[in-house]
Amino acid sequence: MTNLSEEKLLNRHYVVHSQLKYLRKIIELRGYIINFLQNIIAILSELLGHKSELKIEGLTTLEEVDKNIILWNKGEIDFKDIMEFYYNS
Repeated sequence: MTNLSEEKLLNRHYVVHSQLKYLRKIIELRGYIINFLQNIIAILSELLGHKSELKIEGLTTLEEVDKNIILWNKGEIDFKDIMEFYYNS
């Protein structure tokens, strides 16, 4: 670790934790939107006599965010790795 003061370390921890909580809310909202779109597609495809569905894969899950929040709070993941996770989500 660098020679950061305790205050700066606490501030960095709080900022990262806040970013992860924000990411969690965004992913939660994304889930609601995808669910809504899936329902619309299902209804429209049924009306048209087809069976269609919206399938999206490879997105960051709430479970992954929760896992990283726990790891960050326990100090089991370093700053570089948590930022990489955040920016790739």
